[in-house]
Amino acid sequence: MPWLLLLFFWIPSAIAEDVFDATELYVDLVDPFYSSYEKSRTQIGVAMIANVTLEVASSNARTEVMIHRPILRDAFQRLLSQQPRSVFVSSAGWQELAAQATEAFNQALEVEGCTNCVRAVLFPAGIIPEG
Repeated sequence: MPWLLLLFFWIPSAIAEDVFDATELYVDLVDPFYSSYEKSRTQIGVAMIANVTLEVASSNARTEVMIHRPILRDAFQRLLSQQPRSVFVSSAGWQELAAQATEAFNQALEVEGCTNCVRAVLFPAGIIPEG
């Protein structure tokens, strides 16, 4: 019976370690991003909000992304400002935006000495209208 109790306490710690290793490869860019566009027929401005998480290549890449988070936030905000409404309202548009953002992030990080640091850009909550 004591060995069963020992096994019970060992399993959660092993699981927690695996979860930490997996989450180490993701970096949240913290504050949400906002972008606005004008509906063509109504001329009403609409704001969109997106939370962004990056999948990184390694723990070293994670460190580089954490250090250069302001540069990445700027690159993404610039990318958002160039997008038409169609990008924000469909999953295909989100995938296109994620691919463009991955490329933009890797270009920005390459200047800082980190090549191919970002594997993917994720929108965990999607891109939703604000308000």
